[in-house]
Amino acid sequence: MEYFEKIEREFYYSKHGYKKTDNTIKLWNNIKQNRELLKWAIKLKKDKSGKKDTVNGVSICETILLRYNSVDSDIYQELIDLIYSNTDIARIVQNGYSNYRNSFLLMTLWNSNLKLSENKKAFAVNEAMNMPGTINDNYSSNIVHGNSEFDIRYEILKNSNWSIDEKKDLIMEFWADDEVYKETLEQWENSIIDDISNYIEDNNICLEMSNIYKLSYDELLELFKDKKITNRINEEINFCRLMHELRPIKHEKEYNLSHKV
Repeated sequence: MEYFEKIEREFYYSKHGYKKTDNTIKLWNNIKQNRELLKWAIKLKKDKSGKKDTVNGVSICETILLRYNSVDSDIYQELIDLIYSNTDIARIVQNGYSNYRNSFLLMTLWNSNLKLSENKKAFAVNEAMNMPGTINDNYSSNIVHGNSEFDIRYEILKNSNWSIDEKKDLIMEFWADDEVYKETLEQWENSIIDDISNYIEDNNICLEMSNIYKLSYDELLELFKDKKITNRINEEINFCRLMHELRPIKHEKEYNLSHKV
């Protein structure tokens, strides 16, 4: 086990150390092929305080979540099951703020192909409801599932495991204050315009806020000249459009009411 601990330390310092090395890929290529090491890495243990659960190999587990396609699916699923059954593990964040407080739980939702049971969905929502500004308003500094507009609530609302009807309820519960929700939605929209792919020569932009919801996919493709970029931008636009539909902001509500009269 001391040998495994040595590998974990070496891998951590190659990724996060003060003097990062260019050895990370080589190390990972060796780690991912060692099933015994991977099994060791995902096993529970107590942290240094003896009060909280953690895993043997935090750096290795973090990379399993990020590079899930490169490891044995059974190892990945075992780690997923552990995360969704243990809040201490779900809330693990390596390197804190420098890692944008991206928790293990948050990273699981980056895998759009991961199928979640109803129990796992409920676990994720319960954690999300502890974020600041929800109707529960149980915010704790220990809840670390992201620290920007792209936190766990955004990931859940984008995730296909939740139905449109479920998202319609969740979007109301995730932000108790209409103004805070409006600002969050605006930040999502601004991130589309601020995307580096939207900038061309002389700092001119392809897509402007005034036509963000007006252009067809083919028109976006004509602007960006790249299908991968277009797909990504179009996905974000469709997400924001859906959020407007599920929870219209104030002037949209007033407009809808005036046209029903």
